[in-house]
Formats: sequence, structure tokens, C-alpha cells
Amino acid sequence: MLDPTLSESSIRASVRKFFVDTFYTGLGIETFFDVIGRVPKSAGVSITRWINVQLVDSLDLETMASGQIQVWLFTRQDIDYTELAILRDLIYEQLIDLTQTDGLKRISLYDSSWVVAGHILLVVRNEFGPTEVEDGTNAKIIPITLRWGAK
Repeated sequence: MLDPTLSESSIRASVRKFFVDTFYTGLGIETFFDVIGRVPKSAGVSITRWINVQLVDSLDLETMASGQIQVWLFTRQDIDYTELAILRDLIYEQLIDLTQTDGLKRISLYDSSWVVAGHILLVVRNEFGPTEVEDGTNAKIIPITLRWGAK
């Protein structure tokens, strides 16, 4: 069986679990992992703030492995970007860990049985935005580099 530190499916599942548990379950922020650019609905009702996580595109599986994700933040009915700034602060607070000397958040890396097999560092990069994308929807992008020890 492939070591979870080399498994793309383990990396994707671990990142997805972190975002669902932290943002959707923990903070009540609608969280999606699908196509950017469409305004989602929750139970048929339009929502005014949400995030969309674009998971690992390709992995660099060196001894210190890495991958990239982008967290897209969206708000509607937010003319001066105030709600987008509030959403950004809520998200950003969960992506760093000021109790660590390096400030980097560590999330669990699970194997296919949901047993913790290691940890992934979240390295938050410079943000893009804010900008208005379509029909009054505002966006900001937070790029994140994932780093973990691979076998």
C-alpha cells in the first residue's frame, strides 16, 4: 500500500477535512470545492458569503513534499468590501498558529483509514484582491503552499 505521505488522495482528503471541520462545521461558513465562478446556493437559497477551496493541483514529492491550494473568499451585497474583510480575518485566523514559534498551522495528514500519519504545514502566501468578479460578487484569493515530510 502506498505511504499516505505520497498519496494524492490522502493529501486531498486531509485538506478537505480540515476546511470542512474548521470553516463549515466550526464557523458556519459555506465551504465548496467545486467550480469557481458560479454563485452557490445552500438548500436552494442564495448565500452572501462563502469560500471555495481549490485543492492540490500537482504535488512535488521530494523528501520535503509540497503542493499548492488557493482559498477563494466571496461576498455579495458588499459594496465597500467590508464583509469581505471580515470574512478574510475569520479565515486567516484559522490558517496560522501564533502558538508555534514559526506561526505555521499544522493540520493532520490522514491515511485511508483516517489514522493520523503525519502533519501538513500551511504556508500562507501574499493575498490577491479584493476585486469584483461578476454581478456584484467580490473576491479575494489566499494562496497557500502545503509542506510535509514524505517517505
